[in-house]
Amino acid sequence: MAELVDEAASLPSVAARVVALSSDSRCDMHELVQAILVDGAMTLRFLALANSAAFSRGQEITDLRTALVRLGLRRVRDVALLMGAHDLFPREATVAGLDATAFWRHGIAVACWSRTLARRHGVSEDDAWLAGILHGIGVAAMVRKAPEQLAAVLAHANRHGSTLAAALRSTCGCHQGELGARILTRWNLPNHLRETVEFHPLTEPDGDPADVCEGVAVLRAAVVLARAGGQGDSGDADPPPSWATAARGAGLAPEEHAALADDVAAEVTELVGIFGMAPDEATMNATANLARAPLTRLGLEGFDEALGRQDLERELASAREIQQRLLPRSLPELAGLEIAAVSRPSLQVSGDIYDFVPAAGDRTALVVADVVGKGSPAALLAAHLQATLRALAPVQSDPGALVAALNENLFQATDDEHFATLFLAVASPAGDELACVSAGHVPPLLLKCGGERAWLPPQGPPVGMLPRATYMVRPTALAPGDLLVVATDGVLEANGPAGTPLGADGLAAAAAGAGPRPDDVVRSILAAVSEVPARDRASADPVDDLTLLVVGRRS
Repeated sequence: MAELVDEAASLPSVAARVVALSSDSRCDMHELVQAILVDGAMTLRFLALANSAAFSRGQEITDLRTALVRLGLRRVRDVALLMGAHDLFPREATVAGLDATAFWRHGIAVACWSRTLARRHGVSEDDAWLAGILHGIGVAAMVRKAPEQLAAVLAHANRHGSTLAAALRSTCGCHQGELGARILTRWNLPNHLRETVEFHPLTEPDGDPADVCEGVAVLRAAVVLARAGGQGDSGDADPPPSWATAARGAGLAPEEHAALADDVAAEVTELVGIFGMAPDEATMNATANLARAPLTRLGLEGFDEALGRQDLERELASAREIQQRLLPRSLPELAGLEIAAVSRPSLQVSGDIYDFVPAAGDRTALVVADVVGKGSPAALLAAHLQATLRALAPVQSDPGALVAALNENLFQATDDEHFATLFLAVASPAGDELACVSAGHVPPLLLKCGGERAWLPPQGPPVGMLPRATYMVRPTALAPGDLLVVATDGVLEANGPAGTPLGADGLAAAAAGAGPRPDDVVRSILAAVSEVPARDRASADPVDDLTLLVVGRRS
């Protein structure tokens, strides 16, 4: 069993980080938000919990920071522990004869009953809830690392009509509470919580440690109430107690028990719905699920399968049409600003994107990204990046933290050879300033109305290249008549009129020689890379995807 603890006792990295941050009373809320945003499923669950009947107070919460404040650091820690414990359990519906959904429903039911009973026994409600959630962690560890051994234990319990603890002691020499206590020790949880989990399966209350006897009593009564109500599967094979017996053991009058049972059942149903959300493996990160509906509608999820069909050219043409439809259909109307944009793939499909993403605070993020490579692999990663960004932007108000969260998402979802450069800008309400973040992107050109030129260098590495990267936000003032030209490297590498790459100087010259409006600048730059000498026209296809975004301040 010691080896099993060593193999199964590590919390997933994101959950461990959140637990560590939220356990510190001096926690930096910005850092906590950034840590949670790395995990899309965790982000969704915190938002869902904050909007549940128990916490919403009738007000819808759409910002993660507000959700965490509403829940409180202690509950944030507890929920992160629940998610970490849940991730120890394999995704299969049934493992070793134990139904995963029923097992976690039982754990949540025990937690809800524990918190309800804690009020009567002078026990911390938060501690009681967490002990209820984690009381079965030893079983979860066995499901993950010793399923055959657990299957034998469950079979033994069924043959003899015994509790799971009795079957484990008979076959393995220890029970699930002892195994769970060792895991909680590895997770650095408080001694009183560990001892509550360790002693709750025992039937001899006289052996309970004096400092946790009330907590153990509450947890035992909660387990009995959950079993009596048929709420999930604990793995026990002995006959469950009757409602009357369970209520009497918990010190509840029949009428009171019935009313509390209804409240607990409603809470369990709601929490199972919240914590039952599972990441979609097809997108490699649950964050992208927020944008899954439009992707499905456009058929992009079938794109990789389409590549294998016989009529490849026809399917690639269809894929290009799909990708073009994923680009914005119209330009946003932003106070004081004019915008123009264009994207041209080198092949049928592109690794470049531009987008206008709804962001926190009723703002809009202007985005240009260039995924390394060309063709279908780059296009698929570009679609993933776009979907993830659209999911994260409404819950992250800081542009630098938003790009950092996107970086973590892509780093976890891809290998070392797949990443993307990205430029993101959020306009001020008056349009006189842009909050800019550049992740390894080609430096945008700031063309002042008086003719001065400035290049905005990157503030961090490409997204998906390095873990835990941070990105500085660069405030960029826009005076009337100023223009910001954002291009991908395909524009600079495209041949200009002399038959050589356009380069930064050629881009600046084309922009400076254009009219005063953003669409004038786009036309001028495209004309510059289209003026290829006649001798080179046979090879005039672009060698890389071309994307341009030009933002101008109205005069």
